[in-house]
Amino acid sequence: MAEVLEDNRDQALILSQDEEWARSNLDAYENLMRSLENEGLLDRELESLPGTDEIAERGRDGHGLTRPELAVLLAYAKQDLKSALIESDAPDDPDLLDELKAYFPERVSGRFSHLLWDHPLRREILATVLASNVLNDQGITFVNRLVMETGSTAQNVVAAYRAARRLIGAEERWKTVQDLDPTLDPVLRRQMLEAIDWLVESVTRWYLTGSRTIPSADQLDADRVSFAELETFLGDPRWADWTEDTGEVETLTEAGISAALARRHARHDELVHGPDIIELSKSQGRTVSEVGRLFMLIGASYRLDWLERQVGEIVTSSRWHKWAVRTIRSDLIELRRELAEKILESGEGSASRRQWRATGWNDWIGIGGWTNSCCRWLRMRRPASTRSSWRHDRSGHSAADPTRDGMAIPPERPGADL
Repeated sequence: MAEVLEDNRDQALILSQDEEWARSNLDAYENLMRSLENEGLLDRELESLPGTDEIAERGRDGHGLTRPELAVLLAYAKQDLKSALIESDAPDDPDLLDELKAYFPERVSGRFSHLLWDHPLRREILATVLASNVLNDQGITFVNRLVMETGSTAQNVVAAYRAARRLIGAEERWKTVQDLDPTLDPVLRRQMLEAIDWLVESVTRWYLTGSRTIPSADQLDADRVSFAELETFLGDPRWADWTEDTGEVETLTEAGISAALARRHARHDELVHGPDIIELSKSQGRTVSEVGRLFMLIGASYRLDWLERQVGEIVTSSRWHKWAVRTIRSDLIELRRELAEKILESGEGSASRRQWRATGWNDWIGIGGWTNSCCRWLRMRRPASTRSSWRHDRSGHSAADPTRDGMAIPPERPGADL
């Protein structure tokens, strides 16, 4: 009974999030409905779902999908994903035994646990559980979007999602937010949940790119310890000026959220680099905190932090525009990793920013022209009235002029040499 109630709660929450998200991302729902139609699963007219022309009109008017429409679409998306998983070998993964046990009443799973894997409907049960979990957690269009954007199969997207959720400890994060005071502003609660969802999606994308293989459960558990170590390192008050949005922290604490949780929420943008930091720490024989420190130094010294924030603020108007912006963001994340790897392999990973500036790292690495090109592109995408604000970073410090030639190093900040 508890599992049913929890599933209903999760489904209600994701419908609320999708209701808001659909207003600016109708193209993702249109793509999903087209996919379902092409597979012969969905009849929009029969289900009273909007057609392509109406979707376009709603998009122009700033409207999304209604809650009943989203509920219908969620049911079809789950059915489609379940069918795809049954046709794959996903339900045969032994690591799913815990999910299978959780499906049955505790007395049944406890007494007959040794027989559950031989249940004649095991594959159907696990496919249903997986489909429900991933779409209730990440949204109606999640799997369809990642299949289209990465070229992966639905099975691989679900496997990557499960790895990402396990790595970052998403279930504990979601539960912490869901258990907050019921009087908390629902908009703030939704924003905090969406930040966790974004981190899960970002790490899922990481697993789906670069010909990576999904780690085993034991390896994921070891990486999860490293991820927790990284978060502890980033939570050090000395790095708050680098890793946290102080304005966001103040907003959350004023709303009654504990300072610790508010600061944790504000670090999600930095945690997107967690998988790269962990992978480099293992391949280069460095500690997670050493590589994390280097990532922060690179982000500030080469204005990658600033660039990532500006990319995140771009308002997109079409699917292709969204994909272009997402590609730039992915390139920035990959660039930071490549720079860190290059520096670590050179044996200079412990150099401070002043040392880099004195020894000509900017010229040797050769990214000045690339970053300035990005800055000019971003400046053109922003309204003229907002361009003056670009000279300040989120902590209020003046930043280098993004249109200036050459590789300007932002002014020193507290702890700049770490």
